[in-house]
Amino acid sequence: MLRITVTQHGDSAIIRLEGKLIDAWVEELRRCWRETLAQAEGRKIVADLGAVSFVDAPGQRLLREMHLAGTTLVGRGVLTRYLLDQIEGYYAS
Repeated sequence: MLRITVTQHGDSAIIRLEGKLIDAWVEELRRCWRETLAQAEGRKIVADLGAVSFVDAPGQRLLREMHLAGTTLVGRGVLTRYLLDQIEGYYAS
């Protein structure tokens, strides 16, 4: 299960994720992200992965797509930081 919460904070729209980014939840996040982009009105989009416990391969691809489109990905913890480093290209093959 994945909980997705979108809030507006100053000049940012924050998408907070809690749980596992897997299966059908990947498409739900894609839908929420695109809706947030459409309503952003110049706000910076931030995806907070601090409470994500697992991301499958399709979820990783979506996060990479979000990153490449300008969404800022943030997280805490060793596993989340490692995932973000991979997505952001620090360990490019």
